[in-house]
Amino acid sequence: MSYDLEKEEFKNHQDYSKKPCNDDHGLDDHGNENHEHDDTHKRKSCMIYPDNHNKEVWDLFMTVVLLVSCMVTPLEIAFEDDIHESLSGIQIFDWSMDILFLMDIVVIFSSA
Repeated sequence: MSYDLEKEEFKNHQDYSKKPCNDDHGLDDHGNENHEHDDTHKRKSCMIYPDNHNKEVWDLFMTVVLLVSCMVTPLEIAFEDDIHESLSGIQIFDWSMDILFLMDIVVIFSSA
């Protein structure tokens, strides 16, 4: 007899754990309108969304810039006296890297 009760309780538990599918009506589990998958929402023009192709290209470009910076920085530290005597290509390169990182901060803050 206890086996039948356990079996019945297990069956009832499975029935309660099933979520009703409300995709046809656009309602969530509480009866509210569900706009989670609705593409009709207006996107803000000042935001950069993750599915933007230009954002993907920018992220790839910044990854390359970061890798180059990781390779150049130890060399600059090791040979600092020889490199920074006058305005050189290395200093211009450093300034351009700094500007790119600042631009990346702006892009990140504008991203959704």
